[in-house]
Amino acid sequence: ETWWERERGRAERSAPPRRCATPVFVPAGGDHWRYWEPNGATRLTHWDPIVLKCDTPGAAIYYKFYENYDEMWDDDDEDQRPYPVKWRRYFKPIVLPRPGLCEEMGCEGWRLKAVALKPGLESSEVRVGEYAVFIHQQDKVALLYFDRYVETDESFHLLHPASAHLELKMLRAEKAWNRHMSKRLAQIDSGEINETTKLVYPLDQPDELLGGPWPPPPDPSSFAGEVLEAEAYLTSPLPPGAVC
Repeated sequence: ETWWERERGRAERSAPPRRCATPVFVPAGGDHWRYWEPNGATRLTHWDPIVLKCDTPGAAIYYKFYENYDEMWDDDDEDQRPYPVKWRRYFKPIVLPRPGLCEEMGCEGWRLKAVALKPGLESSEVRVGEYAVFIHQQDKVALLYFDRYVETDESFHLLHPASAHLELKMLRAEKAWNRHMSKRLAQIDSGEINETTKLVYPLDQPDELLGGPWPPPPDPSSFAGEVLEAEAYLTSPLPPGAVC
């Protein structure tokens, strides 16, 4: 080994990395959508923040979350535009959307992706995480009250007796949200919840945020029945005179 080769090797070893570090999620996302299985989607409520971090100083993080069906991401995967155009810039902790009250599984699955960019460096690898989002119990109280007493009453207005009750429940929910968010961010700052945390809410423990135990895993046979029903519908013959 010549002197020049030794110096070049030393310079290469001391040179800054040529690629941005891959972002991490706090708490970490799961590897697949089945939250009841090992390494499945991380269970959260729609009040739980997710923090994105990157070890490359000065790197900008861009992210996108969408439903966790592979087909839903086809357009994004085929989109050749740069990340700053098609994804959002990360500035502060994010929360995933609240699922509907009538979600069949009691939750809604989301897939989160993020990438880090910095001028002069190659973009990082894309980090992917799966999350199962449930409705926080304190928020569900106000939502169910609205659904039962307000939305179904055509005579409802601001002077309606239910209006004061609804406003009170919403104020309580807002205060509970502030307390919950502050608590979670403090746990993240202290490292109690970090990029390796996948069990924010253990599946085998009842949780007061849901008003009881976590919903049981869905019966796989129910999915099979839905598939068979859909296949039968798609392969059924058209009625006489119909065109397709």
